[in-house]
Amino acid sequence: MDPGIYADSEAVVVLVTTFFGVGLAVVATVFPTRLLNTKMVDDDALCIVNTNRDVWCHSIEYFCGRHKTAKVAQIDEKITLMSDAVSRIRTNIDMAWWETLDIGQRHADKRTLLTAFADVVGKMDNLMYAVKGCIATEDFGNTHELFCDGNMKALLHNLSNAANDLLETVSASFKDGTIDDEELAKVKETASRVNEAQAELAQLFKEKYESREHVVEASLLNENIFVFALSVWAQKIVDFSERVPQIVDSSNHNREHLRTIWLRGLKGLVGGIWEEDH
Repeated sequence: MDPGIYADSEAVVVLVTTFFGVGLAVVATVFPTRLLNTKMVDDDALCIVNTNRDVWCHSIEYFCGRHKTAKVAQIDEKITLMSDAVSRIRTNIDMAWWETLDIGQRHADKRTLLTAFADVVGKMDNLMYAVKGCIATEDFGNTHELFCDGNMKALLHNLSNAANDLLETVSASFKDGTIDDEELAKVKETASRVNEAQAELAQLFKEKYESREHVVEASLLNENIFVFALSVWAQKIVDFSERVPQIVDSSNHNREHLRTIWLRGLKGLVGGIWEEDH
């Protein structure tokens, strides 16, 4: 019996090539997995952490130097790159929803945590631009040398490294979408290092003003802003690390609430159809 299907007909050829094209597109998107937005956000988070570390390391080295150099242009470019990375991770987080639909606790929690991470680092843009202004306008005069002598540079690096380690520890714990007790303990331990570094820097800052009878004047404006920006930046990271458990709990609550809405809508739809049939 002739089924009426011909392999060389236009309809069959179009249908086969369409299926082949769609299948190839799916394979090209899923493999390699690097093309997935869910994978890109991990790279973006690592990029932000590393760029933060580079910016502060080079900024402290330059600011505690003795004269102006071309390094200020490199720092300016790194700060701009970090702003671009923050914008990129936000886009990839939004697009990642279409790959997982937030189905399952792991995917939903990961997107929630990374969204909070992007919000925190995004709000630090003003601090980074304050740092850019400090290093661009510093004249490296006598008061600057007095301010940066002793352990100032070492303590600035100590706080910067501790805060960057905390940022890296927190972002790394987001990779699998779950945060266990061991990861939380590591986050708390690293946060305590940041607090200790903050206290040491604050003590030296206070001693410098007391011993040399410095006042907050125009010649020390950049120095004050630079130390303030670093301290606020580090404190924001500590505050974020302390909010991580609450962020996860909030994600679980919101997801359960959304599921309830879906079930209520499905029940109403089925109930409406049942009433029409009867």
